[in-house]
Order: sequence, then C-alpha cells, then structure tokens
Amino acid sequence: MKNYLLYLLLIVIAVVSGFGYSYVIDKSFDFNSEHYKLKPKVIIDELNHPWAITWLESENKNHQELLITERNGDILYFSIDNNKIQKRIKIKPPVEIFQNGQGGLLDIKTHPNYSKNKWIYLTYSAKSADKSATSLARFRIKDYKIKDWQLLFTDNEWSATPIHFGSNIAFDNKGFVYITIGDRGRRYTAQSLKYSKGKVIRLHDDGRLPKDNPFSENKAIYSYGHRNPQGLWFDNKKQELWLHEHGPRGGDELNLINKGNNYGWPIISYGNEYLSNLPVSKITHKKGMEQPIHYWIPSIAPSGLLRYQGDEFTLWNDDFLLGSLKFGELVRLRVINNKVIKEERLLEGKLGRIRAISQHNDNLFILTDSIKGKLIQLKSL
Repeated sequence: MKNYLLYLLLIVIAVVSGFGYSYVIDKSFDFNSEHYKLKPKVIIDELNHPWAITWLESENKNHQELLITERNGDILYFSIDNNKIQKRIKIKPPVEIFQNGQGGLLDIKTHPNYSKNKWIYLTYSAKSADKSATSLARFRIKDYKIKDWQLLFTDNEWSATPIHFGSNIAFDNKGFVYITIGDRGRRYTAQSLKYSKGKVIRLHDDGRLPKDNPFSENKAIYSYGHRNPQGLWFDNKKQELWLHEHGPRGGDELNLINKGNNYGWPIISYGNEYLSNLPVSKITHKKGMEQPIHYWIPSIAPSGLLRYQGDEFTLWNDDFLLGSLKFGELVRLRVINNKVIKEERLLEGKLGRIRAISQHNDNLFILTDSIKGKLIQLKSL
C-alpha cells in the first residue's frame, strides 16, 4: 500500500512538474527578448535525459571539450571543432548508480583551478541494495577513462524514496565546495540537524569538514530548511551564494544563502499539497526563518542557475538565468538590492523542458530534458 501511494504521488509530481506537458518542439525559429533577438542552434542531440554540463579548458575558441551527465548513469565526453562533433565517448563512473525516479547522475563541475589540477566534481544518487543517497565525488580523466576517483561526501542516511535528491555543485574562491541535497520526500528531515537531507553542504574542496561551519551537531551543514534545491550559484564578485528550490504545488523559491540560516521548509511555505491542494503550512512567515528573495505561484519547476557576466549579452550582465522544467521557459531575473525588479520568460516551451543553463566564454547554452535531449546554443542576431 505504501509503495502504491508513493508511486501515485510520483505520477502527480511528474504531471505538475511538466513531465506530462505536451511540447511541440520547433527547431527553426527566432525569438525576441526585451533586449535581444535570439536564435537557438542545436550543437548536440540524441542525449538521454541530460542533467548537467561542464566545459574543459581549451585555448582555441573554435575547439571545445565538454562533459554531459545523463540521468541513466553515463558521462558523455565531446570534442567539437567549429560546432562539428569530432568525438563522442561514453564514460562510466566506477560506482553503482541508483537509476530510479529522479535518481541518477546529477551535477558535474570542473574545479576552478582545473587547468592545473584536472579535478572534476560529480553529484549522483549512490545505490546500496534498494536504497540510495546523494553523494559527491571527484575524479580525473585520462585517455577517456576515469582515474583517481575519490568519494568526498554521502548523505548520512540512505533512503528508499526515489525523489528529491537535489543536487547542484558550486565553488567559491576560498577553496570551498557547496552541494545541495533534497529532503528525499521526508520533509521533517529538512528541519533536523541530525540529517543531511534538505541542506546546503559546505566542504573543503578535498572533502574535509570546515572548522567554521555553523553546526556542531552536523559539521557538514551550511544552511537548512530546504525542500529540493536544483539550482546553486556562487557570485565571486559579490561573495554571495544563491539557490533556488522546488516547492510542491506552488512555492518554488529563490534564496540568498547565509551561513547557519533556516529557510523554513516545511514549517513555512507558499506551496500547496499535491494531492489535496491544501496549503502545506498555515503560515508563510516565522521568526528565525528566512523569507525567499522571490517565489513562484504556480510552480515553474526551476532548473539550473547562473548569473551572466560577459560581452555577448551585455544588457543581461548580473542578471540570473534559470530554466523552467514545467513550462519549457528560459527565465531571466534582474535582482537589485536583493529584490527581483524584473522577470522575463522566454521560449514558451518551444524547445521542451529546460534542465540546465550554461555559460562558456561569453556564450549561453541550454540542455533540454527528454529521451532525445539536446545541447542548444542561444545566439544573438
């Protein structure tokens, strides 16, 4: 009975989050934003539910090397010259991956000093029997094979639920790495410092626990009270950590993360329950709990997060860009003094579910989430 109810809930979540939305994919079109006319250009296709992308160093602007994670457990290496794929190689992690529900390979990021140390960081849902846990590892690649695999962190409680793994990776410029872990559908864990679920985790980049993390009960925790964060960005210029997270039916949030703060889930929420559509909580504010910088009703199912800075889209400098899984939109937010003063929504489902946003050099790319997902460059005309 419990399994039946769980899978019924998963179906409801999928439909509300956009899995059941019917997209008519338009491959050849231009679209207008407030500041630019843009054209999507497909760079890579035939991706199986891609989740994240990271770019490897290249001094030649006409040559790119990149890695894409697929939720099914594959890391794909690509070598591209002048927008033509030269190599496409599948790389398997040396661990068992939980590939069920929302589980699988998740975020991937190169270390800020990748050109010298060659470290690549990966979050994934590790598998043990019928249970799983969000984990962080790092590795190097040599001859298209994974070398020097190091497990840096694993959620401290394994769970059988196949939802709310998080997870994103961000680096600051002081040698710390941050990852997000969702509540795994067990919402009370987000408020308990006993658990790593529903938290932002901060580690030294080699996995050591920082001495100045705020909680003696669980020395990996940086902030808590999160539901399912799937967007994380450290702004090196402003020394700020930003996060967005999925609400239930309504109540997706954009949060500015500060050390030791409680972001409220599930005690305070702007969202409703999936099945009953009743409010998750009777209150949206409580002393000692942070308010979001911005929230969405209805939910957009946010994905990916970056703060653009470059010469290709100068009028978007310092704006946040994120995806909407539910509506297939590219969302642009202008934030001034920690207030969203402008929200622009683009694409309107024309490319399907948007899973990730990436900036390489000054250029913008998106990953679309489907059995035939794509890496698409957005070019200004």
